[in-house]
Amino acid sequence: MISLKKEELETFISELQKENDHKNRYIKKEKLLKEVPCGSEFSRCKFIKDAYQAVGLMEESKKKIADLSIAINQKGDELNSFDCSQVDDYIDKYNLVLEKKNETATELANDQINFEKNKAELVRQNISLVDLRKKEEEYEENRETIENLGALHKEKKDKTKYLKKHQQELQVCNEEILEFYKEHGSLEQKLNNLLEQQNELVVLREEYAAYDLLMRCMHSNGISYDIIKKKLPIINEEISKVLANVVDFEVFFDDDGKKLDIYLKHPKYDARPIEMGSGAEKTIAAMAMRLALLSVSSLPKSNIFVLDEPATALDGENMDGFVRILEMVKNYYQTVFLISHVDSLKDIADVTIDIDKKDGYAFVSH
Repeated sequence: MISLKKEELETFISELQKENDHKNRYIKKEKLLKEVPCGSEFSRCKFIKDAYQAVGLMEESKKKIADLSIAINQKGDELNSFDCSQVDDYIDKYNLVLEKKNETATELANDQINFEKNKAELVRQNISLVDLRKKEEEYEENRETIENLGALHKEKKDKTKYLKKHQQELQVCNEEILEFYKEHGSLEQKLNNLLEQQNELVVLREEYAAYDLLMRCMHSNGISYDIIKKKLPIINEEISKVLANVVDFEVFFDDDGKKLDIYLKHPKYDARPIEMGSGAEKTIAAMAMRLALLSVSSLPKSNIFVLDEPATALDGENMDGFVRILEMVKNYYQTVFLISHVDSLKDIADVTIDIDKKDGYAFVSH
């Protein structure tokens, strides 16, 4: 009976050793999976098929080892109950088996830990593989660009240099544009000034033309003889109106068919040419004829009238008449300048300007 138990115990121990050997082989085969870069994607690959089968048989081997360990323990207990003399031997064998079991369990635990680590590493490697494949695809898509990277860098450098150059040119252009704006503003202001001056010139030319026309008309050769001849009655009537209540003589134009003559006529005397009149009569007659011509003419009229020493030839008898006709002149013109040394004429002036000699220099006061 004890022999049978011993044989059974030895059989269990032998089977346990065999199962441990199987387990070690499975572990070695499992390690092959770590060296395979394709992971579990090709589980049917002939090269790693046994390794995957070993991984599946490892749990079964662990169970068998556990069952055999239990059976060895039981057989040991049975032998101890039959023969105490052999117990020590069985115990030693049992301890060896138990130690082997513990070592196997420890190795199994370590293998399990390594398995989990390797599994995690496999996952990480798979992720890295996916990233690498994406990079590979990206590389394939941009192969030409990547291979031409050196040329692109050179082109970028040239473009940057080109851009910098044109930026500098742009800055210069902007500065020139600013100067052009300033010059444009200055020229535009000058143009506006010139346009204003042009408009002023047009006005002045018109005024000068009117003045020149008036001066030419007032000249003895200025007004058309035929026109004046036709208007002689009207002109003589206007002269009479001007001289009425001013002096006691008349002034009128006379046409002898060839030329115009100017005559003076006092109430008790025959008419005589104006050349035979006194200086006072000539002065008053000239002013009366000018005012009469202004009344009958449609030409532009000046707004300034200048008399330079008109009273030099006036005597006391004609001074009052001159003053009255001078008042009439003030109604015809906006501004009348009277230059005279006669102090009695100061009373009819609105503003007087006196020019005296002081310390050898002209002195002006008003």
